[in-house]
Amino acid sequence: MRYRALTGWILASLLLGCATDSLPEPAQPLAREKSLLVPSGEIEGNFMVRQHISVVSAERSADFEAILQKHCNEFVVLGLSPVGLRLFSLHQSGREIDVETMAAANWPFDPERILLDVHRTYFYPLANPPLKDGIHELGFQQERLQERWHEGRLVERRIAIKRDGHDGWLEIQYRDMAGEAISDLRWQSRSVRLIYPLHEYELQIETISYHAIQCRQQD
Repeated sequence: MRYRALTGWILASLLLGCATDSLPEPAQPLAREKSLLVPSGEIEGNFMVRQHISVVSAERSADFEAILQKHCNEFVVLGLSPVGLRLFSLHQSGREIDVETMAAANWPFDPERILLDVHRTYFYPLANPPLKDGIHELGFQQERLQERWHEGRLVERRIAIKRDGHDGWLEIQYRDMAGEAISDLRWQSRSVRLIYPLHEYELQIETISYHAIQCRQQD
C-alpha cells in the first residue's frame, strides 16, 4: 500500500518502539472537509515539519506532536503522544483521505478536522505580492475569508463557518515570525493560534522544525 511505503522511514526514525497493533479500520472522512482541501499535488514544495499542538476545549485539554510531510504528490500528518506513541495518521492523495486512529485515543473532534485546519492555516494561498496593511475580504475553496496584513505579512485570517444554524468565524492568528530563518513563507510564523468559538475549542500550534526535502518518486 502506497501509504505505508511513504511513511515507513518517518516511523522508523521517529516512532521506534511505538505500538501500532491496536489500530481500527480507517474512519470515513467528512465529505465537506474533503471538498475544502487543496489537492495534495497542488501543495507547493516538499517538506517535513514537526509541531507541538495544544488543544483546549470546555471539557478537557490535550497536547500532542504532529509530523507533517509533503512528498511528491502525497501529504501525510502523523499525530504522536508526548511520549512518542502514534495517536493517528492522515494520508491525503489528491482529495482522498485515509484515516487511522488508535482505539484508545479520545478526541474532542474528528482527527480529519486537523487536516482541514492545516490546509486553512498553511495551504490556502498567500497573496503575491503581499497585500497592503489592513483587512481584506477574500474567497477560496467556497469559503469566505477576511485577512489582516501588516508590513507585508499575514497576521490574522478569519474564515466564516456555521454550526447548528449559527454563523461564526474561525480565527487564525499568526505570531512569532521566524524572519529569514525559514525561506518558505507558509512556515515563518513559529506560533499559530486557532480559535473556534462555535465549537468551543482552540488550538495552539508551535512549529519546532522545518526541513525541505527532495521528491523521489518510488518505482
